[in-house]
Amino acid sequence: MLAGTDVVAIPYEATGFPLGSPLNRSGVLIARWDEVLWAAITVGKTQRDVVRHGGYSYAEILHRVACLTAYFDRGSGCRLHLTGAYRNLDPSEKAVVSFYVGMTFAKLYADKALHIPWMMHISRYEASWSVAYGANTNRPDLFGCNADGEWAVVEAKGRARVTQKLVTKMQQQKSSVASIAGVEPAYRFGSATRFEAGALKLRIVDPPARPRAQEVPINPAAWLLDYYGPIVDLLDDLNASYGSDGLAARLPGSGVEIGLVEGVVAAVREGRARRFSRPGPRNAEFGDQIDELSRVTRSSRSLSGQIDAPEAAALVERITSSARQVSRENGGQGDGVYVRMRRP
Repeated sequence: MLAGTDVVAIPYEATGFPLGSPLNRSGVLIARWDEVLWAAITVGKTQRDVVRHGGYSYAEILHRVACLTAYFDRGSGCRLHLTGAYRNLDPSEKAVVSFYVGMTFAKLYADKALHIPWMMHISRYEASWSVAYGANTNRPDLFGCNADGEWAVVEAKGRARVTQKLVTKMQQQKSSVASIAGVEPAYRFGSATRFEAGALKLRIVDPPARPRAQEVPINPAAWLLDYYGPIVDLLDDLNASYGSDGLAARLPGSGVEIGLVEGVVAAVREGRARRFSRPGPRNAEFGDQIDELSRVTRSSRSLSGQIDAPEAAALVERITSSARQVSRENGGQGDGVYVRMRRP
């Protein structure tokens, strides 16, 4: 079984980005096993009631970890290989594992290659922010950003192999969002995990964008609070304590420790006491500002610079600057969250 500090290597092939882009390449993502678990636990989470069901909620988090620890092991060249336990699964069970694996490594690629650590499910965003789609009703899986104000729209798949049909589907889904908060996404890509001779490999495609996509105006301050809210709720529910790295706690009955840097915890607690709007295309409160935002390209501005309200901009700057201070060598990620495997 993999230990938290074990290094794994995930070969990938990326094509279809603009001509001359350094992203068009074949390479290898190098990550600690802790980082892979971090991606599995944090990808997509936005719901505020993540710990509402107590032990059942912890079990859901552990399920994500178990999907990786049960079905992958480190083989030659630090490659992740399928275990016998995976090969004995029913095809329907393999599909469930593939879903979690596809999401996990889409987030890991976004963080490692594009420095985009914050990534959430657009379907959950759609429900809470009243997002509406146009003629193209296909939804991408994830969207996220980095502190430099660059947004990404991602379609994540887990497959035994990558076909042209799959590439076309990813093209349709990741192209349904035209802009986010007036910013055209810097990256729109599809990510698919596949197994080559039983070893994990990542395929990244960035097909040309399609027309008839949807404008998605948001408030980055409220967006970051939605990202971190479930993590703070989880730590509070576990009666987490402060240590040298921030607020941390171990999930009951496991060796999984989850932590969040102190500066982010403090900013989230203060931010939750304020009411930051969540404007979507059907939100009357936002109303007339949608057309104005759609005419403005803000891709050259930092994430905090994409907000006109000083209070919200200050909150975003506090969170992003605190998250960046985390040392990856000590187990922290670009979002200030860390996941470690401890002895039970």
